[in-house]
Amino acid sequence: GGGVGAVLERFHEEGYEIEIVGHSLGAGVATLLALLMFRRRPSMSIHVYGYAPPACVCEVLAEKTFPPKGERKRKAPNNPVPRKGVKEAMLGPSRRHSAIVPGKGGVNVLNIVLGDDAVPRASTRNILAIAREIVARQGEWKPAMRRELEDVQRRALGLWAPMTRATHWNRVARLTTGNPADYYTKDSGEGLKVAASEEDIKGTSPLLVPPGEIVHIYSKNGQRMASLVNHRWPGFRQVEVSRHMFRDHSKDVRQRKKGDERRQGREKG
Repeated sequence: GGGVGAVLERFHEEGYEIEIVGHSLGAGVATLLALLMFRRRPSMSIHVYGYAPPACVCEVLAEKTFPPKGERKRKAPNNPVPRKGVKEAMLGPSRRHSAIVPGKGGVNVLNIVLGDDAVPRASTRNILAIAREIVARQGEWKPAMRRELEDVQRRALGLWAPMTRATHWNRVARLTTGNPADYYTKDSGEGLKVAASEEDIKGTSPLLVPPGEIVHIYSKNGQRMASLVNHRWPGFRQVEVSRHMFRDHSKDVRQRKKGDERRQGREKG
């Protein structure tokens, strides 16, 4: 759209290599644009660099966005990549290990995912699976949530003027047993009642996954580490519920952690 494809084709004809960079949704758009351009012009060589990409391609397309099996000796998931290897992967394309076939073009995607970032894991199947777990464990979280709701409502009653508050409380007493939680939740519906079945989860197709090779940055025993993985890594087959799952998607957090890594490197050097 907007003539972007025509501009990229012109650069290709002039002998330029195409590199596209994006964050979050932009990383997904960059990959899809590259795949569409390659389909239109199979001679194009396109490198995509993404940060916190979404699950946006099927497994068949994902396999076409990183080096073929056997070309790169792949390390086991969460087996730390040497710092030099991580730095090379993050700073520029590896011409020795690429999904691009010399003389034929192709699309090579390298993404960076931080910790428990939920966006790369947010496929329909993963969301249904976590919804099922939430329903299955509602006996654990419902009592605590109800107590929290009651506390919030009691505090809210103290915000109104005394006369208004008294009038409202009389109405609550008439309509309920006197428990404000009963008044506020009586029209809220039953909420989640039925967990998604295995058939529901497996029946959502196609399975979407994050594209390309992925530098997964994580913390272990207080140390910042990284692994070179792809969509086959089991860690992308479920949403990791943690207090960091949304914060790890933030650009500011990622930049601060990169700064920490550079400082650690200088101190060790």
